[in-house]
Amino acid sequence: MEKGPRPGRKTKINKMDALIGLAAFVAAALVGWAVAELKMKACNYHRNEEEVESEKRSAAQITRELSIKDVISSISTKGFKAN
Repeated sequence: MEKGPRPGRKTKINKMDALIGLAAFVAAALVGWAVAELKMKACNYHRNEEEVESEKRSAAQITRELSIKDVISSISTKGFKAN
């Protein structure tokens, strides 16, 4: 009747078990990569007119970088009571 390893003793790890684990990990990574590649090729994304227009508007609104004085003058520290 074997009870397993005694406390304080290290169990031996078979080198073949480690290689099998590494091979399984690499195989899983390759399968995941292949699924991601197939999904990228199958699902094409095209921007519609609304997205293009909103991108142009947001680019037009960004005219200059705000200084710290501009930011402080435009923010409110009163929260919801800011009127």
